[in-house]
Amino acid sequence: MKNKITCIVTLFLCNNIFADIDSIYHILEKDRNNFVTFATFENNNNLAINETSTVEFLKVFNKEDKLIDYRLFIKQVLDELGYTHEQYQQYYNGQPVVGATYAIQIKDRNIKSLNGEFGDIKNVDIRPNLLENEIAQIAQVIYRRNNSIDDSQLKTQSHGLVWCRDITNKESDYQLAYKINIYSAQNPIESYYYYIDATKGKLLMTERINCYVNSPTNAFTMYSGAKDIVTDSYITSGITKYRIRELRQNVNIGTFSADYFYVTSPPVTSEFIDNDNNWTLAEHGLDQYAIDAHWGAEKIFDYWKTIHNRNSIDNLGLVIKSNVHFGASYNNAAWLGPPNNSVVYGDGDGIKYTSLTSLDVCAHEFGHGITQFVNGLQLTTAESGALNEGFSDIWGAVIENWAAPNSPPKNKWLCGEEIYLQFPFYTRNMSNPNLTPSPNAQPDTYLGTNWNSGGNSHINSGVLSYWFYLLTEGGCGTNDVNNNYFVRGIGIDRAAKIAYETEKLLASNANYNSGRTQSLLAAQTVYGNNSIEYYSVANAWYAVGVGSLISYPSNIQFTISGVSCIN
Repeated sequence: MKNKITCIVTLFLCNNIFADIDSIYHILEKDRNNFVTFATFENNNNLAINETSTVEFLKVFNKEDKLIDYRLFIKQVLDELGYTHEQYQQYYNGQPVVGATYAIQIKDRNIKSLNGEFGDIKNVDIRPNLLENEIAQIAQVIYRRNNSIDDSQLKTQSHGLVWCRDITNKESDYQLAYKINIYSAQNPIESYYYYIDATKGKLLMTERINCYVNSPTNAFTMYSGAKDIVTDSYITSGITKYRIRELRQNVNIGTFSADYFYVTSPPVTSEFIDNDNNWTLAEHGLDQYAIDAHWGAEKIFDYWKTIHNRNSIDNLGLVIKSNVHFGASYNNAAWLGPPNNSVVYGDGDGIKYTSLTSLDVCAHEFGHGITQFVNGLQLTTAESGALNEGFSDIWGAVIENWAAPNSPPKNKWLCGEEIYLQFPFYTRNMSNPNLTPSPNAQPDTYLGTNWNSGGNSHINSGVLSYWFYLLTEGGCGTNDVNNNYFVRGIGIDRAAKIAYETEKLLASNANYNSGRTQSLLAAQTVYGNNSIEYYSVANAWYAVGVGSLISYPSNIQFTISGVSCIN
């Protein structure tokens, strides 16, 4: 009787919670079939009472179908702010739907946001026509077409039935398929999951499994000296080789040559190979710059994971891919958004730039990736573009300071100080944006000297850079709009925490005013509205001409660069 009463009460609660579900969330993105891929929720929605109620909520969120179910497969507390990250795998008739998962952010028993993909399965057979052993034989035939291997070496293992789409046709419907692991028993360095239609025996999708062995080594970088890095090893024709790839906390990090990146479609890259895992300049020449890119990618992953518990660039384990030797004498580096989601580095022309693989450039470009997945700040909109570039410069400084604080000639407040060959031997100056080399001299005050009325994001980002510098180091002075200011520095670690929390709050079309508003909210959330951090955030914005002064509490005295500033 007790269990029956519990079921009735649970059903009653679920019915009441979900009775007016459409009124408690805001749809931000939908897919081509009009299913929700991203939504935010009103406060006090009480949807995430427990795992059971969250599953019931998901069942009615996009489409009610008695054959649809969800199962929790990841649950972790993201940070000290009390957010919980949960991921649910969609099932249909008891089988998982490949690629159909929802990530949910929860705080105080309330769902804050949801993002993912719904697998709409319709009018399909729910029973296989082919047997498991028949599918395994088909998998072997497919594998032998592309690999020279003896039958005695080839092994298969079935992981059961799933729902999968044909990866070559984005418009295709889901089909019932077998998930088959196929590999060489003798040397399983090439191991795959084959998803094969359980009705027709057609290969729907291939998923390569990383079976290479991580191989730590010490290698020479061009900009940072000898550094410990991780490569991987594999065996070909009985000989062990090494590549600049690794699996780091279940995230793939790889560095490639981009000589032919845009020559073919899809882009083709090639591997950097070494025979003994002793990567030296004498052996590799200009390819040695790839070691800088790889070490930089490792440090970028480590920083975001260690300090912010962020699992790669998208927080979902995205492959971190670097492509060096991009273009001919290319004087730039760039984050490539979808579908590549990777970074390319030019070699420079040897006159103005050397190879653009220094640590701060690496962190800057992958910082654009962080922004893409956190808030999508639009580069085409004048001030949101400036914020986008400014945050990337911030992450360049922060990660350079975190990973190499005592490595001259690195200077965290100078951008590109190791790659720029002409006076003043840096590309931007965060501590004094006005000293950024012409014709790209930056403003240190909103709408002040050097402000670019055409909205050049690389120029106008100087305002955010100087805000972050003052927030970190402190400073006194008079800005371009004749405001006298003083700011007490809070240190780079606390400033970076506020910057990241601010990024998570910004809309894609944010401007400098909303940047101030959201950074104050971030400081208030993390440190409290009566904290020194909160006052310093406000007064650093005042120093760069955005917003009003918020005086520090009385009787606070502090020294900045040898100058005594008394409130």
